[in-house]
Amino acid sequence: MTSGLSLILTRDGSHSFFSERFNDSYHSLHGAVQESNHVFIKHGLEYLAKTTNEIKLLELGLGTGLNFILSYEYVKTRPELTLYYESWEAYPVPKTMSDQLQYGRFLESNDLINIHDLSWNTTHRVSPQVTLNKQLKHFEELDRDQCFNLIFHDAFAPQKQPYLWQESFLEKIAKSAQKDAILVTYCAQGEFRRALTRLGFDVHKLPGPPGKREMVRAIKQN
Repeated sequence: MTSGLSLILTRDGSHSFFSERFNDSYHSLHGAVQESNHVFIKHGLEYLAKTTNEIKLLELGLGTGLNFILSYEYVKTRPELTLYYESWEAYPVPKTMSDQLQYGRFLESNDLINIHDLSWNTTHRVSPQVTLNKQLKHFEELDRDQCFNLIFHDAFAPQKQPYLWQESFLEKIAKSAQKDAILVTYCAQGEFRRALTRLGFDVHKLPGPPGKREMVRAIKQN
């Protein structure tokens, strides 16, 4: 264990971490890769790519980097797509821990980007199609204006980080989102959904990944 993190193996064979700080795992114990693919790639990135080739993505919670790795893997096989990926993280994973993750064996190629080696608060052109901007900041500092058309809300659960699921913070997300932007998350809490609706999102409950009945996809209407 290092920095309050312990490596765990989820049921699909992929790794995640358990955080002592938040007393919670970074991913579903039913499968880290399985959950990320279902919630963020299938119902987020893949869904948006049906209507636009230019993806401008905000992620709240870089964590292990799994969502970026899977997004990069998706985009690189579709040459018509470009991806700007801005990921915010307040509690970065130490390199001694990130080196233990073995996500490469879940990819179709050996082209694994080790994003934990890249510097913070800097824009990195990781391929002709993909740009990554890692922001070492608390989410409360978010102040963007209609910059993004896709949002991965991947903070810890409302019981662990309640502010990040409340309307006062979600207003910051709404401000950062373009019209018709898509927000996806594993969380389907009732008050969270109602707050999104009040902020002008069209909120849909979708079947969740294994081990979770529901997830949310919300589309900004104005």
